[in-house]
Amino acid sequence: RADQDEFDIRLFGGDTTHHRNTLNLTATLIGEVPAGEAVTRDGACANDDIYVSGTIGDAAMGLRHLQSGGGGEDALVKRFQTPDPRVSLGMSLRGLVSAMADVSDGLAADLGHICTASKVSIEVSGAEIPLSDEARTYLDEGVVGLADIVSGGDDYELVFAARPGAADDITAAACAIGVPVTRIGRVFDGPPDVRITDRDGKKIVLDNAGYRHF
Repeated sequence: RADQDEFDIRLFGGDTTHHRNTLNLTATLIGEVPAGEAVTRDGACANDDIYVSGTIGDAAMGLRHLQSGGGGEDALVKRFQTPDPRVSLGMSLRGLVSAMADVSDGLAADLGHICTASKVSIEVSGAEIPLSDEARTYLDEGVVGLADIVSGGDDYELVFAARPGAADDITAAACAIGVPVTRIGRVFDGPPDVRITDRDGKKIVLDNAGYRHF
């Protein structure tokens, strides 16, 4: 009920049955957007800036913490188990951004979706990717690499492209919502490709960019 109030949604019906194995839940969300104002993945253009909201990699590190036998009170575990989707921010950015996706499959994978839809190339500086203090500790101590951070999913942050001239308006919109946004890269002409560099400017090799749908 609290989530329904927070996100202004209504839950209708639901069929109840039983089976002997792990519980499975399937939900279908139906909404609306003003005509011509939907933000899609296919509007990114060369010279657009790339931004991301919040911090990246927390959910993946939370899952890793659980898999290693850690407890459920860890801050990263909470980001994994109870993510906070950036619905209000997404609505505030409508009209300011050229393309957008949520970071559910992993930052690298979701940037790839924008590249494919927009037919562009994106370059991201790994040094600019915002990390929580907890995730940065994992990285600095060598527990994980930057590739693990950018390929982990379930953060439910927003990654988006915007014209350079929109920077001030984007910052103002994010401040009004109370969610930080960080410029992490740029869009270029070229075949669809995501290039993420490390602190030394070298391209990170990703064996797995993130979750792959059927």
